[in-house]
Amino acid sequence: MDRLRQQELIQEIKEKNDIVSVISEYVSLRKAGRSWVGLCPFHSEKTGSFNVNPEKQFFYCFGCSAGGDVFSFIMKRENLEFMEAARKLAERAGIAWPESNDHQADQNKNELLKINQLAASYFHYCLSRTEQGKRGREYLERRGIDPEIWRKFSLGYAPPGWHHLTETLRKKNVPLEKASTLGLVSFGENGYYDRFRDRIIFPICDPQGNVVGFGGRVLDQGEPKYLNSPETALFHKGRFLYGLQLAKETIRRQNQAIIMEGYMDVVQAHQGGFQQAIASLGTALTQDQVKLIKRYGSEVILAYDADTAGQNATLRGMGLLREAGLTVKILRLPAGEDPDSFLKKAGEKAFREQLAQAPGLIEFKIEQALRKYDLNSSEGKLGAVQAVLPELGEIESSVAREFYIRQLAREIGVSENAVFAEVDDWLAKNRKKSPVLDNKLIPSYTKMTTEKNGLSVGIIRNAELSPIQAAIFEAEKELLQIALQEYDKFARIKEELKAEDFQFAVWRDFFGALQDTEPAPENHQILDELTGPIRELASTLLAEQQFKSGTGDLAGILNRLDMLRLKARIQKLTEQIATGKDDSGLQLSEADLKAKLLEFTELNRKLKKEYPSFSAEL
Repeated sequence: MDRLRQQELIQEIKEKNDIVSVISEYVSLRKAGRSWVGLCPFHSEKTGSFNVNPEKQFFYCFGCSAGGDVFSFIMKRENLEFMEAARKLAERAGIAWPESNDHQADQNKNELLKINQLAASYFHYCLSRTEQGKRGREYLERRGIDPEIWRKFSLGYAPPGWHHLTETLRKKNVPLEKASTLGLVSFGENGYYDRFRDRIIFPICDPQGNVVGFGGRVLDQGEPKYLNSPETALFHKGRFLYGLQLAKETIRRQNQAIIMEGYMDVVQAHQGGFQQAIASLGTALTQDQVKLIKRYGSEVILAYDADTAGQNATLRGMGLLREAGLTVKILRLPAGEDPDSFLKKAGEKAFREQLAQAPGLIEFKIEQALRKYDLNSSEGKLGAVQAVLPELGEIESSVAREFYIRQLAREIGVSENAVFAEVDDWLAKNRKKSPVLDNKLIPSYTKMTTEKNGLSVGIIRNAELSPIQAAIFEAEKELLQIALQEYDKFARIKEELKAEDFQFAVWRDFFGALQDTEPAPENHQILDELTGPIRELASTLLAEQQFKSGTGDLAGILNRLDMLRLKARIQKLTEQIATGKDDSGLQLSEADLKAKLLEFTELNRKLKKEYPSFSAEL
């Protein structure tokens, strides 16, 4: 599909999918003046701050800053790429989707998905309605799983024998070669035979509910205990989370996911009312899985088994989750227990209490350090402190940091000053040079600036942004909102600024990506030129601008940005002159100090001359 045809198609899809009509299929909306209002589907709230403007065809939430057009809504709600969302909306409007160069690949994928679905239906039928399935039913009953949950998770049973599924697929005219590539059947000396035999079957789905693979558990003693689908065209173990298709709405609503280790853990948790439970398909949480979780919520409780493997998995998972900017808590279970066994023994109330008492990352790391090191030796005391320095250094609140430092010093038996000194040294050596957004600052932007679209990710805590820095952030954002509206203003901005002139990496990278955009046909916005996650960020910026009614004064914003940068430099010089140290904490030489004093004087003169009305309150 050429560029012009794609633009025309996107425009047609947008015109035939009224945003109020589409969003009403997901959210209960009521008329409020010229807009429609409802509870935001992207965060938990009791008072509706989610607005939909039928005239502008944008939505925006004043609670969490999520916003965009009809494509953005479907992308966020269904966790789809732009072209996937466009295709879904085209089907809704009855618009024919043009065949692409990947048509054959799409056909093959759909065929494989149908084979998996057929196998899942067969396994579920065997469990629910056959005499052979009685063995599977009795097993699940012994494990305390109700039939209602069997149906919810489409649990199944692969009967003993070598050709039950094979013959079923053959009768349905399914090519056994394709079933073999999916790991449903294998080929031996006597032809094809069933790969899953005498096992409880757990279908593994993508977030949209398509069956991409299977896990099979033995009913008695046997090896392997779990048999999973191999890596296939549909299934890559490290990219999926068991139960996410069922849990994603609760995760969104509660802004929390509970990550468990096994299939039965998740099934038992959902039966107990913990609908936000998912599993990482083994003990090793991957970056792809972390990115998937971040699309739905910002808090994660790790609920791995209390054995050594589970604890090791907890430690690995904590690092990945923290690096992604997620809030991490760790469920503490008695030795030898997993969520499945604990729920059966202690019940839902006790499990809920354990979740409520789950320590955060700092508390958990302190507890681990106290157990790991010999606190009777100086080496052990130092090792315990150093083990938690990264977590202490990441705490944004000075009050909270001091609280944990005092706690650590008390538990280890050293002076608070000694721990403070270690933390200060760590901070000096690990100071971030190019901070960008944290989800506590602008949640919707952070969720879109992932490795997925190449935009930068880093950390800026609310407490770390001075009023000047916050004002620069807003001014840079407003420039981009203007750039997205009109090509002539975008051209003017490109003449005035380069990508590297933007202080915040998220805007710097976004502006750089926009510069690759070609001029659009008449009456088309720049937004219509964009695809993928960058389009999602662009539509959010436009939606915010539409609902918050920015001035759109390009010259004024450019002028204000110059003032802010000048004032920010003066503040930085003031700090360095007062302390006699540079940004790295190194002592300034006498020559350096004189040079900074001269620059400070010249910049102050320039500020008063060119911007006499600049507010001293910033």
